[in-house]
Amino acid sequence: MNNIKKPLLFICLFVSFSAMSFSSDKLLERNEVAAFIGSGEVLHDLSEEMKVSGVRTFYNFDRTLMAKKNMPIFFENVRLMQENSPEFYDRFTRIVTNYVHDGGNDSVYRFKSANDWAQIGDRIMLAYFTEHSTASRKAYDDFKASIPPGMLKLLKPEDRVKVEEQLGLLKSAQDVPEEDKKLVDSFKVKLKTVLLEMDYKS
Repeated sequence: MNNIKKPLLFICLFVSFSAMSFSSDKLLERNEVAAFIGSGEVLHDLSEEMKVSGVRTFYNFDRTLMAKKNMPIFFENVRLMQENSPEFYDRFTRIVTNYVHDGGNDSVYRFKSANDWAQIGDRIMLAYFTEHSTASRKAYDDFKASIPPGMLKLLKPEDRVKVEEQLGLLKSAQDVPEEDKKLVDSFKVKLKTVLLEMDYKS
């Protein structure tokens, strides 16, 4: 294997859940996390109905999206539902925007839209996977230092694009707020209910 192919292979092997991140101007709020997890109770029946109808649900787990910046699993599910299953999308929107969770000691959070639900969900899942990854937070710096000068210019265009995308993912890992990871980790037991709802067959 030549010297150019080795770094490319290293990137592909090194990228893991912690390479995905979500850059946001604000931190996740406790009531947002509680509302997203709690909404699973009122969304379960709709999700099952969609499965019976043979359409992609909002809980579909598309593995290809794990390699996308921000890991937009829920966001993409909602986008496709709006595009391909508008009746289900309308029902979904009504459910999430009318949902009021039991906030306990926390203030109640109301979802503003279907996309609001999806974006909060993606940030929660991203923080969860990042917190529970064993990859180094210095992955980008370590790998960048290992790339020979001028190596990217020697790659085929399609390979260079892949390398640059992976470098971008590694760099963005440093942007995952520690506060978000710790907050989501405090909900890890309840979050398992969402993980169980996910449709991993598609």
